[in-house]
Amino acid sequence: MSNVDIDPQQIFLAQLSGRMRHARQMADKTQAEAAALCSVSHRSYKDYELGNRPPPIDVLMRFCVSFELEPQSFFFGTTSTSRGFRPEDVEEIASGVMSTFEQTSCKTELRKRAGLVRYAWENAQAKGRDFIEELNEASALIS
Repeated sequence: MSNVDIDPQQIFLAQLSGRMRHARQMADKTQAEAAALCSVSHRSYKDYELGNRPPPIDVLMRFCVSFELEPQSFFFGTTSTSRGFRPEDVEEIASGVMSTFEQTSCKTELRKRAGLVRYAWENAQAKGRDFIEELNEASALIS
């Protein structure tokens, strides 16, 4: 028997990309349509779906909202009833993803993105605006 190093990041990324592909196909959308819904280039979306690079959490939140997915179930492949997006989901998801990723740079970026999503959610609720519009505006400020 040979020793094979199993990289938890790669396993998580492969599972996440598979769930993205499955959700997109179930919605009968093309990669280009999904990219537009997530406010990313077609090339970036394709890379996320192929597992070539991890999508930022704000992109994943746009994906969940656009495809009407319950974030906790989508990120971790668990079964639960759809209750819509809640700000607490961002913290739970970020915490779970951060425990999977060991690199400090990933954790820092994830915390930043999770804060951005929470900020957009709170602003959308306070102003009575669309969450995706708030998220897009907040993302543009840090880009």
